[in-house]
Amino acid sequence: MNKELLAFLCVVTLPMCSVPVAIDGEDYVPERVLVATKKKLAKAEAKNALIKAESQKKIEEIETQKALAELEARRELEAAEMQRKLVEEEAARRVAEAQAQIKLIEERSVPQPESSLTQSDLRVLGEVEPIGVLDVDWYYSARIDTGATTSSIHAEKIEPFERDGVQWVRFELVNEESGKKEKLERKIERKVRIKEHDDDSERRYVVKLHVYYGGENELLEFTLTDRSGYKYPLLVGRNLLRGIAVVDVSKKNTLKKEKLEDKE
Repeated sequence: MNKELLAFLCVVTLPMCSVPVAIDGEDYVPERVLVATKKKLAKAEAKNALIKAESQKKIEEIETQKALAELEARRELEAAEMQRKLVEEEAARRVAEAQAQIKLIEERSVPQPESSLTQSDLRVLGEVEPIGVLDVDWYYSARIDTGATTSSIHAEKIEPFERDGVQWVRFELVNEESGKKEKLERKIERKVRIKEHDDDSERRYVVKLHVYYGGENELLEFTLTDRSGYKYPLLVGRNLLRGIAVVDVSKKNTLKKEKLEDKE
């Protein structure tokens, strides 16, 4: 078979072949086979890309779920820690209240020494008397109340705080005549709950202040409270009167005001 006839047969028949053939020692791949192979390759690559995309999506979903789980775990841990602190603070507050209550009961249960003074020896105070507070060097018009256990004084900006592990309170005393205000800081002796006439109770801090009246200089306990709604900013209770004075409500201002600067 001559080469011209062979070439003619290749041109006519090769496009219908489905397998490679050899011509003059060289492989010839029919175009149809080549196109089909390319399609299969493209399909395989597309499928591989889809599988990779789906795998990457699943990985990202797993990472997202992991991050959310870690975030939720941190939130639960923080909530548990906050709850623990609240429980500890509440427990500490209750312990402090119990200790203060025990201290108050112990103080009340200690028998008071019998006064050697007779009724005639006791000082007679009127219903209202000038009481000097040496911590600020001014006098208050004080109402004498035999029904009050502890004396009370008007205070503003009452703010408790802690100093070296001890509970303190800062507050302002106000001069009823001049309006002058003096800031003080005192250790909290205890806390008391005072029952008001309308059945509401008020929790007050108790501090010690130096007072002067009729030649007497004493360190006494006072509750700090807002007495702006009362006529008298200072109330004298039985802790000042006990064993020292009796009250005659028909009298007022029986005590003389002396200079307080030299009385400390």
